[in-house]
Amino acid sequence: MQATSETHRAAVSEGVLMVHALTPPHLAVTTAEGTTVRPLPPSLSAIAERPVFAATYAGNGTTTVDLCAGFQRWHGSKSLQAVRQALGRCGFDRVTTDDLLRHMKAEQAACPYYYR
Repeated sequence: MQATSETHRAAVSEGVLMVHALTPPHLAVTTAEGTTVRPLPPSLSAIAERPVFAATYAGNGTTTVDLCAGFQRWHGSKSLQAVRQALGRCGFDRVTTDDLLRHMKAEQAACPYYYR
């Protein structure tokens, strides 16, 4: 399943919900003269290709999340409600959010245990 909001694109594949920003990240440089914003240099292009966040259903209302935190990634557990709220902040309506989470849980349940 795939869905697009005004700012983000979400897709569920093999039980993994991945959310990408429609616009690539930019580098903000702040100096005494002010802040300038420019595209990421080519050496950091791998960062631009990573999802804003990815989530898999872990059971009992929890998910395993990989989240963009600037130039670092955060990986850990979050509640299903936290993922629902994140999708809402990414511009997805409630019906689309419910569909994305339903597909994520169904595909994850269909995966053999040794792939989880």
